[in-house]
Amino acid sequence: MAAVRAGRVWIGHRYEYVLEQWDTTGQLHRRFRRNVDWFQLRTGSAGLSAADQPPRPILRRLFDADSLLWVVINVADSRWREAIRPRGTIGGMQVNRADETRYRDSIIDIVDLRTNALIVSIKLDELVHDITADGIPGHVPGSGVW
Repeated sequence: MAAVRAGRVWIGHRYEYVLEQWDTTGQLHRRFRRNVDWFQLRTGSAGLSAADQPPRPILRRLFDADSLLWVVINVADSRWREAIRPRGTIGGMQVNRADETRYRDSIIDIVDLRTNALIVSIKLDELVHDITADGIPGHVPGSGVW
């Protein structure tokens, strides 16, 4: 969710690439949907992937900077299998990840809200959870997580 600006807030669907702008009365004003093959809605437990399946994409952060909406999404790293260390399973869905930075990468998209068009999309071989007001990925020192 992005901060409220002029009585409106951006909310993203966590497991689907849909971004919506709502006002404080509950009225939907805008919707942005990006159809990409790497962000398909899947059934099953939210957030968990079977040990033989790559992790699901997860919408981590939205940041509304004037007429630009910054979107941070975590996706499967190409080395995701190397990062898995199986631990007991529940219905084949629970895994223990040994190295979160090898399990997920990040995509940062920038949407121009004046035209409702994607203007930038960049994939980083890093795990980004947040972005600052200046558009700089936030980093937690010593964690390996940005």
